[in-house]
Amino acid sequence: MKYAKELEFLTTELKAAYEKVKGLSMHVKQKSTYDLVTDLDYGMEKILTARIREQFPEDRLIAEEFSAVPLTDSRTWSVDPIDGTVNMANGIPIFGVQASLLIKKKPVAACVYHPLSGDLIYAVTGEGTYVNGRRTHVNEGKSICNAVLSFADYPHTDSRLAEGEKYAVEHVYQKVAKIRLFGCACYDFSYVAMGKTDGTVIISKNVWDLAPGWLICEEAGAYCCELDGSPFSFDTYKGLIACSTEELKDLMVRGFTEGFSKI
Repeated sequence: MKYAKELEFLTTELKAAYEKVKGLSMHVKQKSTYDLVTDLDYGMEKILTARIREQFPEDRLIAEEFSAVPLTDSRTWSVDPIDGTVNMANGIPIFGVQASLLIKKKPVAACVYHPLSGDLIYAVTGEGTYVNGRRTHVNEGKSICNAVLSFADYPHTDSRLAEGEKYAVEHVYQKVAKIRLFGCACYDFSYVAMGKTDGTVIISKNVWDLAPGWLICEEAGAYCCELDGSPFSFDTYKGLIACSTEELKDLMVRGFTEGFSKI
């Protein structure tokens, strides 16, 4: 398998780092006006970034708490030490750990760990997506009227994007079975890849939020694109749509396109 060393690192180190910090007191702090951070976030990032620098000293790092640097074409690791911190801090059992290796601004190996369920979801470019060692694939046979879609949190920092997401929800909710908001990108993307949901959209400018899910969904057979339907790229992105069928992807894109045209 390509990137076997990198994948073994990801699947081993994400679980090991969480085991080291899970007993820590949370010590919840206000990170920004609408966001929280805990000692678990800091502890996880310190462990994972130290291990990456030890094993891959020539590579670059982009991590949420201490190492938010611009993405380049160089080999770069993205680290989201705790995705869904607000959920975790409030006792909502929907959070995880995710990381990826990017080359030329595209993820080539990625891993997501859901510590409470024990699910380890990982992918390598061209090799498929796996859950606990078993190949997984999106649910291609779902009709739109039975589809379950998830949306990300409405962004506080960009009112136009938030309004666009509101319009998109209004556009699709009468056409699909259910809308969900998990508040955790690594669940949104993993559930699409595992066939538990049928599509998602994450509006974010953070590489660590999107890179693992992009690869995991794409390798599981999902249709992935930008909010306007164009090919997703970290050079021009506002958010990432991932759907199990092209029909659902087009439905989501129309929702955003029509929404932005009305703002």
